[in-house]
Amino acid sequence: MRTFHIGGTASKISEQSFHESRKSGHVKYDSLNTIISRQGRIVAMNRNGSVLIVDDRGREVERYPIAYGATLNMPDGGRVEEGQKIAEWDPYTFAILTEVGGTVHWRDLIEGVTVHEEVDEVTGMTRPIVMDSPDEKRQPRIEIKNEAGKVLKFYSMPIRANLMVPMATQSLRETLSPRSRVKSPAPRISSAVYRASWNSSKHANPAKLPS
Repeated sequence: MRTFHIGGTASKISEQSFHESRKSGHVKYDSLNTIISRQGRIVAMNRNGSVLIVDDRGREVERYPIAYGATLNMPDGGRVEEGQKIAEWDPYTFAILTEVGGTVHWRDLIEGVTVHEEVDEVTGMTRPIVMDSPDEKRQPRIEIKNEAGKVLKFYSMPIRANLMVPMATQSLRETLSPRSRVKSPAPRISSAVYRASWNSSKHANPAKLPS
């Protein structure tokens, strides 16, 4: 499990929340994996991609590294003017995103053992938080399954992860349609939904997962 370290130069970079184009030109995605969220936004799904600004001859004039989970304001090939925002992100939250839709299942997320509720100081609402369990055999994770019950993706939940899916049972079956309306007892989620996040302003070393 890899960890973000907040401090020094990395801290200054992490506090930035957007990229603003310094030149006019056309947008070109470089090694950038994206997905369209249920809100219709372009979301970056990897950590090593960049957005290039190229001139009318296709020559690179600017390059901007894109943070995982950033919202991209310009499509690949789109026109951008000087001073326009290219991408935006929350510098204090490190999120796990899912790129597949399906049914949410909790595994080894047991209240009082591997997860407990805490009150959010800002909203006043309670939220499930993954805790450090003395039982090393427990591996808290969220699985996304298709209608046939096949696991499409699973995401390990590091300590202090704030779970964005309401807790019901160990095998969570809460319905979320692509527009977040509860429709039936057989729950589904859309892609590019936040699974968990960390607030780095409170926790100095929030963990992250590989993309």
